[in-house]
Amino acid sequence: ARGLRAAIGETTGLPASVGAGAGKQYAKIASGLAKPDGIAVVHRRDHAEVFDPLPVRSLWGVGPV
Repeated sequence: ARGLRAAIGETTGLPASVGAGAGKQYAKIASGLAKPDGIAVVHRRDHAEVFDPLPVRSLWGVGPV
């Protein structure tokens, strides 16, 4: 993740956030938690602690409607 962020920064000059989790949805949410320029790895054992307090809108595809 550090190498990927460094490569993006060197190539584009832009910040990049990287998230990792037990699945695509978890990784996407972790990436959002790492913004604007960080790394977040959420292990399966930590799912309840990290994700339970988040609003349901954190889930991909859940919007105001």
